Amino acid sequence: MMSHETILIERHDAVTLVRLNRPQALNALNSQVLADLIQAFAAYDADPAQRCLVLTGSEKAFAAGADIKEMSSQGFADMYGSNFFAGWERVTATRKPWIAAVAGYALGGGCEVAMMADFIIAADTAKFGQPEIKLGVSPGMGGSQRLTRAIGKAKAMEMCLTGRMMDAAEAERAGLVARIVAADALIDEALKTAAVIAGMPPLAAIANKEMVNAAFETQLAQGYCSSAGCFTACSGLKTRRKAWPRSSKSGPASGPGADRPNRLTYCGKRIASWRASGSSGLAIWAAAWPPIWRAAGMTSAPLICRPMRWRGPRRRVALPRPPQPRPLRVPKRW
Repeated sequence: MMSHETILIERHDAVTLVRLNRPQALNALNSQVLADLIQAFAAYDADPAQRCLVLTGSEKAFAAGADIKEMSSQGFADMYGSNFFAGWERVTATRKPWIAAVAGYALGGGCEVAMMADFIIAADTAKFGQPEIKLGVSPGMGGSQRLTRAIGKAKAMEMCLTGRMMDAAEAERAGLVARIVAADALIDEALKTAAVIAGMPPLAAIANKEMVNAAFETQLAQGYCSSAGCFTACSGLKTRRKAWPRSSKSGPASGPGADRPNRLTYCGKRIASWRASGSSGLAIWAAAWPPIWRAAGMTSAPLICRPMRWRGPRRRVALPRPPQPRPLRVPKRW
């Protein structure tokens, strides 16, 4: 396992535990912390044996914010030119589930990192806040956006404008954290929850994470389409419940057109075809991918996903022709 300067990594079966380790600075975030976290999250995401991650700090502070010493010497041109906060999106791009276990202070950048997690388990000693306004600046890592979506505009506005802190009980009532546990049991409870998640089918866990994030970040229609696509994708996986018969077993085994491929249609447009097998769900999910439906000539994601089974060639029905007007016959001149 790689050694890092500012974090400690432990593995508990299929769960990875990452601890921020800058006690002299209350785990303040700097460029080295970011580099170490990017490496740790990339290794976790690429390891099929690891299925859930827990990020935590110390009992006194999860992370007390960004490292002011590192930022104080940089002006506008330096920060803007170097895109100072670039790189944190690589942490949020982690596909597998991960949890933030927060005890003590989670302020400024620390609160923002905690909100990047899929959910937060907080100790009863946790305190959250965005006090950047006291330094004459504003949240720079998405805190104003995620906080507003998590607890609503009014409370987020008040916290950002006053810089006050929110305790664990208020954070749970506001919906910022999933649940509160005792401070001395925080890591154990977080690892137990992560172990439950790690015991679930891995692709289903990724799909559920994507669906909830789509509901959080997009409109209802787009989120519904993503939900339907992920559901049908999971229906073709071997890890689904055995009591649920597969489409390849429940489909017609004989008859005209039984050996023909199925056709995937969205709103009357044929997108893809596949053989009758468990991969049918994956074909539906692929058709929900924007480049696919754009290639089919659609301007927006389809709202209805309706796979249609091949029933043989279409029969043409002769429709009665409408009555045609009789031509006007002009008599010949004698």
